[in-house]
Amino acid sequence: MFNYKCQNPNVKINPKSKITILIYVLLSGFLLSGCATIVESAKVVAGISTKELEAARPQALKKVFSYNYSACYDKAREFLAKKEFYIYARDKQMIAIYLNSDPEPEMSTTPVGVFFKEIDVDNTQVEVSSPSPYARGFIAERLFAVLKGEKDPEDVKREKAEKEKKDG
Repeated sequence: MFNYKCQNPNVKINPKSKITILIYVLLSGFLLSGCATIVESAKVVAGISTKELEAARPQALKKVFSYNYSACYDKAREFLAKKEFYIYARDKQMIAIYLNSDPEPEMSTTPVGVFFKEIDVDNTQVEVSSPSPYARGFIAERLFAVLKGEKDPEDVKREKAEKEKKDG
C-alpha cells in the first residue's frame, strides 16, 4: 500500500499504522465534505428533508396577505395542524407537511412546504411549494381561502355533499 520506489527499504510501516492512516484520511475527507451534506443525508434517511421543497420554490404558488408575519404564520400553522396533514418539519420561515392520503400519516409521502416572507409590518407573502403540482394547488387553494377569512373549500364541498345526501 505504501511501498514506493523512493521509500527507504529499511523503514517498515506497521500494518496497524497503515489502517490508522487510512482511517484518518477517510475521516478527514468525510469531515471536509461539509456538515450540511451529512445533516441533509440524515434528514433524507429520516424522511424529514425539505431540500426538494426548497428546489420547487420557483414554481411555488404565492400570495400576499394583510397579516403581520407572526399572525400569518400562526393562522397557517393552526389550519395545517387541524386538518388531514402531517407536519414533519417546522421553523420560523417554513412549515413542511405530508398529505395524509393514507390512514396512517407516516405512510404519506407527498411533501408540501409553506414558506413565509415578511413584506412589511402588516403584509406577509405565503408560498406553497411542492414537487407535485396537484399537492401544491390543493394546499394553496385551501390555505389561501382560510387566510382570506373564508371557509376551507374542502369543508364547503363536504357540507354540500352531506346536505344533498340528507335531502336526497
